[in-house]
Amino acid sequence: MAGYTFPTSSVAEPFYNPYNPDFLSRVWRARNTAGEFPTSSVLTAAEWDAVYDSLAYWWVTGYVLSQSAAMSGVTMSFFVDGKIGGNYTAYSDATGYYSQSVIDGWIGRLTPTALVGNATPTNVNINVGKDLVYNFNFATGYLISGLVTNEIGAVANVTMSFTGSAGLTQSYAYTNVSGYYSITAPDNWTGTISASSLQLSGSSFSPLGRTITDMQVAQPNQDFTVSAYVYISGSVVSASSAAGLENVTMSFAGTTSYETYTITDGQYIQSVPVYWAGTVTPSSASATFTPTDISVVSVTGSQILGAFSSSF
Repeated sequence: MAGYTFPTSSVAEPFYNPYNPDFLSRVWRARNTAGEFPTSSVLTAAEWDAVYDSLAYWWVTGYVLSQSAAMSGVTMSFFVDGKIGGNYTAYSDATGYYSQSVIDGWIGRLTPTALVGNATPTNVNINVGKDLVYNFNFATGYLISGLVTNEIGAVANVTMSFTGSAGLTQSYAYTNVSGYYSITAPDNWTGTISASSLQLSGSSFSPLGRTITDMQVAQPNQDFTVSAYVYISGSVVSASSAAGLENVTMSFAGTTSYETYTITDGQYIQSVPVYWAGTVTPSSASATFTPTDISVVSVTGSQILGAFSSSF
């Protein structure tokens, strides 16, 4: 098969795989009707049909329920992990039933998702060699959601803890890159939401907590703000003597702007909000600096910048 060119037919593409020996044998049979391996490197449409028809498929089916009632419109995502086939998507119908034909030898994960609720099991690992049946149950309730921000914007990876009455499938969630978090709580849930972060040392959140009582509707906008600062520091020295230079203006221009000055030994320090990004620029009358500025990208911890050197 060295040098063989596989076509990218939109019909055949999800099914062909040059690493699958069974696929190669089917290609051989489709092309080798005259007893010789073909010289052409591209299958005709008819030959692709022969390969396509020879592929074995199995059905993955089941029901999606919520408190014994059918749950329609649930997205059933088949994520391929192996080398055979591709991803598939099916949806549950009005009876909660879903079905998807999957190529023989397909290996991957089946994950159900819905706008409300958490599935049990959350996903299943599949190795397809026969028809398979997987049923799922959703614990329904109401969505609790919100944002965590600081003066810069969204704050990711904040731990949102939920304490209170029983019924939660998990007691915590994390904010994503947009600062958003969500969790589904059962009817009549009562409890408290709090925010914390081990990564943002010395941070404080406002409010300290949010209380929900006897929840019977969705609870959006359960927002928190975080006050978390880090320090950017460095020095400015003379290019000729390496001595620290005092009273050099250090400008921090970026998502928010600040200004400070070097002290007697040429050191400077400035607190900025976590995730601050911008440039640090020294200036002084009749002086030039190398480098002219230093860029800082989304700080999550205190940083010591390289020294600036000055020539008068």
